[in-house]
Order: sequence, then C-alpha cells, then structure tokens
Amino acid sequence: MKPAVSLLITDLDDTIWYWFKMWHASFSAQLIELKRLTGLSDAILLPEIKAVHERHHTSEYAFLLQEMPSLCARFGAGFDPRKALPSVIESYRRARRDNTDLYPTVLDSLRAIRAQGTRIVAFTESQRYYSIQRLKRCGLDGVIDVLYATAESSNLTSEQIATAREHENSWYELEITEGVTLPLGLKKPNPRVLLDILEDEECAADDAVYVGDVLSKDVSMANDAGVISVHAKYGETHRDPGYDLLKSVTHWTAADVARQALATPQVHIPRYVLNNHFGELLDFVKFTPSTR
Repeated sequence: MKPAVSLLITDLDDTIWYWFKMWHASFSAQLIELKRLTGLSDAILLPEIKAVHERHHTSEYAFLLQEMPSLCARFGAGFDPRKALPSVIESYRRARRDNTDLYPTVLDSLRAIRAQGTRIVAFTESQRYYSIQRLKRCGLDGVIDVLYATAESSNLTSEQIATAREHENSWYELEITEGVTLPLGLKKPNPRVLLDILEDEECAADDAVYVGDVLSKDVSMANDAGVISVHAKYGETHRDPGYDLLKSVTHWTAADVARQALATPQVHIPRYVLNNHFGELLDFVKFTPSTR
C-alpha cells in the first residue's frame, strides 16, 4: 500500500527546476564575455570569483563583479559594472532568463497534489532573493504554500539591492506563497530546519514526504528527521561534464563537493527513487488533505 501523507516538503534546485543548467549557462556566458572584454584569464578570474562566493555563502551573487580585485584594479574601487561592463551583465541575464525552466511534470504534479488538499512546502539552501525570482518566473507563487530560503548577504544595503534589480520591486516579493527566512549560510543535511517545518505545519514526521536530488544532503536529512525520503535521481548533476566549472567557483567547501560526489544509495538509502521525472512521486505516495 502507498503511504498516505498530508505534507509534501520539496527541495527546489535540481529537484523542481533545472538549477545547474541555468547556473552553468548564465555563469559561462558572463565569464566568456568578461574574458573577451578584459583579456583576463581563468587562472586569475576563477579564484577571485570563488573567494567572493565563499564570503557570501552563495554561487549566485549579484555584486560579484564589483568585488573582484582584478576588476577593481582596472576600473577603480566601487566601479559600476552597468557602465563599465554592460555586455557582461546582459549576457548573464539573458542566459539566466532563457534557461530558467521547471523539470517535466512538476507543475501538473504539484497542482494535482494541491487538489488533494495536501500542503506543499519548499525548503532550499539558496538565498531568498534568487529563489523568489525563480518561483515567480516558473509560475509557482501560490502553488507552493510556504518557501523556506536563506537570507541574503548581510553586507548588502537597500540601495545596493535596488541597483541590482532589473524589474519593479513587486517582482522580488511573493504575492501568495508565504516566505520564511532562514539564517545565511545554513547548510543541509542538518535536520533541524526540517523538524521545525514539521512543527510549524503541525505534522508528524511519518505524515510527511521530502523530495530532493542530493543523497548526502536531502536524503540523509529526511532520514534523520524520520520523514519519508524520496531521491530525485533525475536531478543529479555532479556527473555532468560542466560540473567542474561549478566546483572551481562554488561557495561549497572541498569536503562538501567530495561528499556529494561519493554519496551512494548504499550509504544514504531513500525510501523511494524518482528515476525519470517528478510525477513518479504520485505512483509511490497517496496525498491526503492537511488538517492544518
């Protein structure tokens, strides 16, 4: 028999949408254009980029260019990339827009689950600013009941944030989905947030299912919290040929990267595995109305 649950908790990046595809396309476009304009090499740029990403606990940082030492030396401290490097910014934004997509069956599956009265919560390590943009672009504001995402870098002022925006302010706020902000730098697989979500939702662990793409983070965390664990295997990206570029600039530590690459179902055993698409979840789990 299928286990019955009244709460779906899901990861976002590479579970709901193609995060790595989007990241690789936009970062590569930015890097290629930056090297073309400046003549600077990967050997100079990539270590500087990694240092900035580590400082801000994200591999997506809107103020990356103006914090890179080589660019500050060339254009002056506090330079405005919109004026000094407009084609770099536009290359990045265009590639990001063109590659922000949901995985197949995600939207229809989430709508079907909501139609059963089941609560849907998203929990991501990614920062709130970027997660909200993708949630809205993918038409999920209101499909997901609550978004748990980490805070933006505390080094940013409201003026800096305003200058980085290409849309009106309302675009960066949720209209229907509730938002909960988590501490900057929070990392899975600590199950504490998952346990807090269960408490917030007034839901027992065995009445909830968690879906995520990373065995060493998502599946490990769900198992430790006593939640039904589901591995979104279709979203694994660490074997992608382009993954080396992410490893060279990521905010993750070397140990984090190694742990993800070495993780296997024999170590972190999921209750169910989604091999091909998100909709397979409906074959394994019966979704029921939440009593909350």
